[in-house]
Amino acid sequence: MEQLLCHLVGDYLLQSKWMAENKLKISYEGAAALVIHCFLYSLPFLLITPSINVVLIFGTHFLY
Repeated sequence: MEQLLCHLVGDYLLQSKWMAENKLKISYEGAAALVIHCFLYSLPFLLITPSINVVLIFGTHFLY
């Protein structure tokens, strides 16, 4: 249940309109939006379960 809440917080509460609109663009701005979004997406997971697995969560969200 905690993972679902972390996912919802990371993808919906912490993601700005700018990130949502630009993270899929192939440009410097798109890359910046994607990295910032992945970092903010990973934060709730880090706060709930601080471990190295957050790197895996960041990486898989970055690739997706």
